[in-house]
Amino acid sequence: MACLSFFLDFTHGGKCVYYTFVFLYFWAFFKVSHF
Repeated sequence: MACLSFFLDFTHGGKCVYYTFVFLYFWAFFKVSHF
């Protein structure tokens, strides 16, 4: 799901960083839509 460290993400192309931002975006949208 989420990577353990951003340093590892950057050394492997930063794919997990992208998915982490997507996950945070949907989590924030879900939280806002339920309040």
